[in-house]
Amino acid sequence: MDLIEKLKMSTYWSEQYYVRQKKSIEQYEMDEEKEIRKSERECKTCFYLKKGGSLQAFTPYKCGLCDREDRYHNSRVPKYCTECADKLNICVRCGAEV
Repeated sequence: MDLIEKLKMSTYWSEQYYVRQKKSIEQYEMDEEKEIRKSERECKTCFYLKKGGSLQAFTPYKCGLCDREDRYHNSRVPKYCTECADKLNICVRCGAEV
């Protein structure tokens, strides 16, 4: 691949990033998966805009409120346990209102 092709490819991926971000913002604004989002105890930002990859399974974590230790099914561990999130109606990932 020559330099021109590499630069075109870089431009392509840069534009694709924009398209994905724009789609995520549109999904955020429509919130069509509200019931799923709420069942997963996530705020709109974490659910639609902060999608992240995950690594190993069953990662230990400690709730930032009650200090209860638990395990999560992947490495994208929550900040708060489901019990605290339910009690306070907050996002398990960031603590924002659900």
